[in-house]
Amino acid sequence: GAAAVGAVLASAFAAFPPLLLSWGTLYPTGLAYMGIPFGLAVLVALLDARMRAGVLMPLTIAAAGWFVAEVFSHPRSLPIVAVIALPLLAVAAGRLVARAWAVPRRRKLVVGVLSASVLALVAVGVAGWVYVWRTYDVANRPISDHLNGGPATAKQTIPEAVAQALTLSPAHAFEMLPAVLLAAAVLFGAVVAVRSGRGWLAVAWVLVVVLFALASGSNSDLAKLATGIWYKDQFRLFALLPIVGVPLATGAVMEVARRIGGRFGTRAALPAAAVATALLAATSWASPASAGVRADIGAVFATPPAGAPAMIDAEEYAFLTGIAEYVPEGEIVAGNPWNGSALVWALGGREALFPHFTGEWSADEFLVAAALDRAGDDPEVCAAVDRLGLHYVLTDLSLLWGDPAEAALYSGIDRAAGSGVLSEVARSGDTALSRITAC
Repeated sequence: GAAAVGAVLASAFAAFPPLLLSWGTLYPTGLAYMGIPFGLAVLVALLDARMRAGVLMPLTIAAAGWFVAEVFSHPRSLPIVAVIALPLLAVAAGRLVARAWAVPRRRKLVVGVLSASVLALVAVGVAGWVYVWRTYDVANRPISDHLNGGPATAKQTIPEAVAQALTLSPAHAFEMLPAVLLAAAVLFGAVVAVRSGRGWLAVAWVLVVVLFALASGSNSDLAKLATGIWYKDQFRLFALLPIVGVPLATGAVMEVARRIGGRFGTRAALPAAAVATALLAATSWASPASAGVRADIGAVFATPPAGAPAMIDAEEYAFLTGIAEYVPEGEIVAGNPWNGSALVWALGGREALFPHFTGEWSADEFLVAAALDRAGDDPEVCAAVDRLGLHYVLTDLSLLWGDPAEAALYSGIDRAAGSGVLSEVARSGDTALSRITAC
């Protein structure tokens, strides 16, 4: 039935998960996005007027478990759940108000609740604006100055962005031929949803399209306020389209099957659904846009040759996988995370002092990052090294993106390589493992 159709069509969208893998490793975001449909399904079930009392507790437990999972996966997935669920909640609230209004003695209560709700929304809006104004110093720095880098910068117009969303063209491959049939199925599914009493799905689709269009097509204050909670990242927002697109396309297939079944007999409905699903999936998998995304994934995850301006190259990869031969178990390894040393934990099984580009580092860690090269002259540096239990340092000349300004935070470690502070233990090309001998 519909579940089987939806399962197949979920693999046909290039927007998710392939797109998130085509330019980086957004694993937390991807994990959180995969959980969103389950949360929405539980919400739909909870709001179903025909729901039996016996299933209320299991659904509530499921909702609580899902919420905890989303928070630990990536908490910024929750606002998009709120956006998608907003039309559904509005419909449910409208029905509740209509039922209450039908009872004359409850009308004063309805008016009171609605008035209080409006006032609460206004208060939240004002408080939010005050927070933004103060936190981001809007008086001295316009909102439009924030979130302008990389995927947060609009590189096209809003109409172009809307066209991208409607045709399901990957955000960085708009020039490629999209999956035309799948895009048409989503649009037809929106019409079916409206006509069958599930118009909230179509509205949710429109809201996601609008958010993507604002992020991808505008650098205005409105765009930044509306999409800032998702870093104004057009890729993350484009990847949300299948969450609503899959049920819409599924609805389209089931509607086609229903009509064929009504015309040629019920036995024709199942083959019709199977053929339509296969056609949509095959044309999407084979589309140039999907092929382009797959090629991008291959390029992103390919190990570059030695000396490439990348986080890790083939030579360093091989060296890190064998680093346990030189570094005893339980030791930690310091290094500039921008040169691949952060991966010593994942590849070599030895803890990295700096396992990420940024983090909540201690005062001792900051001192080592900035001034390890002064360990021979500054006793405070050696004191920090001793407190951290640090003995090993990994250095490499190649940094991700060449020479990013953010990597300067760890410049003391880079300079230590030629300062007499370290004694080399092992080397492979530009990658060297050394022991701190100045302390």
